Amino acid sequence: MTGSSTLSTVYRMLDRHGWRKLSSDTAHPQGDTVLLESWKKLKERLDKMGVVWSNH
Repeated sequence: MTGSSTLSTVYRMLDRHGWRKLSSDTAHPQGDTVLLESWKKLKERLDKMGVVWSNH
């Protein structure tokens, strides 16, 4: 493509060629939902207690 094109033109071209917008899944297919909910509850309790987290 040469020159400037509007975004809608680019999207129409991608659609004509079968491209589609992909987005990430909200959860891993093999994720453990019980473990995730337990972690969320633990993190909420620790946040209320004022525990500071650091990955460094």
